[in-house]
Amino acid sequence: MLNILLQKSRLFLSRSLLLRPKLLYCTNQTTEIDEEKEREIERIKKNASIEEPPTACCQSGCANCVFIVWAETLASKMNNAGPEIAEKIMKTVDDPSMRAYLELELRIRGLKKE
Repeated sequence: MLNILLQKSRLFLSRSLLLRPKLLYCTNQTTEIDEEKEREIERIKKNASIEEPPTACCQSGCANCVFIVWAETLASKMNNAGPEIAEKIMKTVDDPSMRAYLELELRIRGLKKE
């Protein structure tokens, strides 16, 4: 009886572990995506252009999002023309959740008016 109970509990545990979502842990290792993002940020800081939006956005709402760096760089290059730049930037983002995040971040930074 005890043996059957142990087998059933092992089966239950193995199935429940398979169904759980995979947990991602923070590491100190840089990934290929991080390196691509850093290259993109450096490119933006050197020669940001409204016609050439960022391409390495990971869509995860990073604090150093390439779109935010792009907006800040464009605003500083164009003598703090924040609201106009912010509107153009918002039009380049297709994903609604990313657009909402970006709009919030631009408002916090004073680049977009309500």
